Amino acid sequence: MKKSVPSPDAAAANAPSFDKSLEDALKHIADAAWLGENSPLAAPYLLHEYLPTATASAEERGAALQRVLRLAAKQMEGGKYRERNQVIIKEYYFAGLSEVQMYERVNLVKSTFHVSRKRAILALEAALINLLKPAIRLEAPPLPPTHWIAREQFDWCQQELNDRRTVAITGSGGVGKTTLGSVLARQWQQGPDFWFTLRPGLNDQPTNLIFALGYFLSQCDEPSLWLEVVASAGKLEIERAFNMMRFIFERLEQRKITPLLCFDEIDLLQPATNGEHTQMVRLLDSLRTITPLLLIGQQALVDADVYCPIEGLTMPGATALLAANGINLAERVRQKLYTYTRGNLRLLELAITLESYGESIDAMVAHLAAAPSLAYLLSRILQRLDQSTCRVMLELSVYQAPAPADIWRDQASAEALQELLARHLAHADGRGGVMLLPAYRDLLYRELPEEKRRHLHNQAAAMLAARGAYTAAAHQCVWAGKAEQAIWLWRDYQHYEINQGQGQSALHLLRDLKSMSLSTIARQALLLLCANLERLAGNTPQAQADIHAVLAGTPLFAMEAYILNGVIANDLSEFDQAEHSYRRALHSAELLVGARLAHTHKGLGWMYMRQRDVDKAWEEALFARYEAENFQGYIQEIRCDYPAAEAHYLAALQVAQDTGAKEGIAKICNNLATLYARQGRFDEAKARLEQADECFAAIGKLADLISANISWAFISNLAGDYAEAVDALQKANAEFERFGLSMPVWQKALINQGLAEAYLGLGALDQAQAAVLEAIAQEEADILPDSYRTLGEIMLVRGQLADAEQWIRASIELVEEETELDAYLSGFAWRALAQVYLTSGDAQGALAAKELAIERFSCVNLAYEVNRTQNIVKAV
Repeated sequence: MKKSVPSPDAAAANAPSFDKSLEDALKHIADAAWLGENSPLAAPYLLHEYLPTATASAEERGAALQRVLRLAAKQMEGGKYRERNQVIIKEYYFAGLSEVQMYERVNLVKSTFHVSRKRAILALEAALINLLKPAIRLEAPPLPPTHWIAREQFDWCQQELNDRRTVAITGSGGVGKTTLGSVLARQWQQGPDFWFTLRPGLNDQPTNLIFALGYFLSQCDEPSLWLEVVASAGKLEIERAFNMMRFIFERLEQRKITPLLCFDEIDLLQPATNGEHTQMVRLLDSLRTITPLLLIGQQALVDADVYCPIEGLTMPGATALLAANGINLAERVRQKLYTYTRGNLRLLELAITLESYGESIDAMVAHLAAAPSLAYLLSRILQRLDQSTCRVMLELSVYQAPAPADIWRDQASAEALQELLARHLAHADGRGGVMLLPAYRDLLYRELPEEKRRHLHNQAAAMLAARGAYTAAAHQCVWAGKAEQAIWLWRDYQHYEINQGQGQSALHLLRDLKSMSLSTIARQALLLLCANLERLAGNTPQAQADIHAVLAGTPLFAMEAYILNGVIANDLSEFDQAEHSYRRALHSAELLVGARLAHTHKGLGWMYMRQRDVDKAWEEALFARYEAENFQGYIQEIRCDYPAAEAHYLAALQVAQDTGAKEGIAKICNNLATLYARQGRFDEAKARLEQADECFAAIGKLADLISANISWAFISNLAGDYAEAVDALQKANAEFERFGLSMPVWQKALINQGLAEAYLGLGALDQAQAAVLEAIAQEEADILPDSYRTLGEIMLVRGQLADAEQWIRASIELVEEETELDAYLSGFAWRALAQVYLTSGDAQGALAAKELAIERFSCVNLAYEVNRTQNIVKAV
């Protein structure tokens, strides 16, 4: 079925999510050229470790992605669905079996196959992220400029490193420390090189370094440290990690492999004021005893065997740099330029860039006496850049680490990026990453207006999230002024990120958000995230304090808080407290399937019986009965046996009332309201829903209270009160946004479907069609039949009868595969088709469809809908 297509502007503003990019790649899995040209998953930024060369062609990149996806499919997990997930990915996508063939292959009908397909893609996503590890993304030494002027210290430093010594390159900003270091690293012959740039707030915790080293060593066929840090979720002690590394480096030495470890910007560490930086310095100091180290910074905070201070280029060096770039100056001008720049490599390169844009150095030196600064030269260059190049430069200014170069893939942006690289204003890392030189980035960033800065951070967040770098994306969200968005983003993907060593970086970010003004639900989610990360960091008292703060508020996250409290109590061997917390979690559980919850209560009941505590055993038996009756009612409602469903729901309601369980009363009343609405008992339905609202409000069930608006709209649409339905759904949307609640995809689809039906009833066809297309775009299998039928009814009113028939028949095809499970929906679809035939003058077809609609409604005892069908299609 066709999906609504966003406008080009909307498509540019909303980067595809990681899972959407994955699904697109699967749809084109047989076309390596398409994958290499179009999929961000095939770009070197994510795939560089699997590419044959750094300059691989589009087809080679696509072929590499094909191999990686097949490898990920072999490593998919998914519990009891693992085998089915693998079959769907391998046979539907890789082998190209049709949907019809797959129904038989996995023993599913169309609607349930659709759900299973989405589940399989999510399982593949997890396996792919585990392979690519985008949150770690090992760095490469920056590519040196084309015209690199060799330093006299180069041979000396290289020899000292070859002798397995620690070398510290120091000097002021812009003199070429990183350039010298990158050339040394790239020419290292004794083994692989490891490059790590310190970025405060992003990777300056020991855990970041240990994870990165573990991953690096796993690529050297020494996976033990990596396996250990993943298994411990980052709780591995530094001393144990170092001992493992010492053993690993000894093994590498036996294999004649000597890695070079390079650390840039080490002067950004502040061990005097930051305890974690103290640990970082100690770890670096320990590493120098087992392998050669290259330390780069304005000052050396770690002891080195050899110190290599460097200054600006000498006069001959500066002359050679100018000549290599095709610039020959008069002796007087050259001397004046050298005096003003003091041989600073960065200033000289800016002067060369200005010369390339048409401003002669002869004229420039007249101004340098007044303002021989980096800011002055950069500002003059910016005045000469075209609009696209300026835009790309500003967009790069918000990235603290290399940005994905494939972001700028359209022709104008790609040419602009190449211009920045050619002029040494930006540098590439040779692995698909690109960034501005830090000094340029900082200058540009300070000059950005606040609104523009936030916009660019928001854009960067979307781009990083689309590539699976969720902690980096969360940082960008915060800098964009969207703290709550950062919380929900990290909450959704925390498992991936913790397994890639991002827990401590995230904890520092999230701690800072506690002082911000947040919605109640966002604050509770934040505290729970912090509590879990504090626990992993070993800060048990703070973790418990955060949990207590959650439990002191509204009960939205009580279950999770109690479970986490139980985990901490278990860690501390406080088993009584653990039991208490788990029992409170059970009491607060909202999302457990009824059958499992009933089973749990039954088990507790028998435990109390063995302890001869009859009263508690009886209480647990009542809870078990409530859950069982509720679950049986739900099953009978799905089967469309509404009298049986009502009987079970009423039995559950009686138990809930007897035990005074307001939450149980609210849930059952909500279920009864929906059931009565299906039967046309609208007054009773609304009365039950009002009762549910009162109970949800009394216990602070904010999310359920808001969701009740959706139930109210469902009742109103069936009753023909369309304006009331629109009001209820708009209120639900507004309250989800106001309280910062994360709306599930299925709920978004349900709201849009309800709006579509209401607008159709009001005759607002454009609004109805926009809403139903949005509902269809969510691809929720349970909602698609209604959405297809509604779109068909819209087409009917528009007079587009062929389209109307097509969409309604698509709805029938979905629901009738489920036999009695969807007789209710089937009746609506056949009735709509009867109206199409009646309008087209096909009396025989209208009569047959009408009879089928009546048959479907009759088999589920819906006399109300039978009568409506007779009245709506009364001409046949």
